[in-house]
Amino acid sequence: PLGPKEAADQAQPEALPALEDAGERKCEVAIPAPALTSVDTSSALGESEVEPLDKALRRSVKHQTAAVMTSAVKLLLCCILLLPCKLQLFFRLGAVGIIVALLMAPCTLLLLPAILLLSGRTRREPDLKLLARRLHDECAWLWT
Repeated sequence: PLGPKEAADQAQPEALPALEDAGERKCEVAIPAPALTSVDTSSALGESEVEPLDKALRRSVKHQTAAVMTSAVKLLLCCILLLPCKLQLFFRLGAVGIIVALLMAPCTLLLLPAILLLSGRTRREPDLKLLARRLHDECAWLWT
């Protein structure tokens, strides 16, 4: 049996697509039209399954809820301690912090998912991977 390092060393890299004309640089980016009913969840193993958009959004909000609520409660408690201060700067800082803590949870848990739905983005691939692939395609003429 091979260890993880030996298996990774034996894995063959994907072949780059050949350019039709090496002297002419072409940029063709195929962006699929967004399907607003499902989300493609591709894994590192190349397996692909389609997850309904509403389930993916519910799962994301469920994972974020605990962190957002904990952060809001911490900020609220810290700012309540600033309210009795006699120095106006700290009193105002506490008042603003309380307002931010009360607005943070609804904005994050209600408005952000709604904005994500309105944007129509269903691609699960991170933007940096897409940018790296495009940069690779643009610079491929250097080594071909």
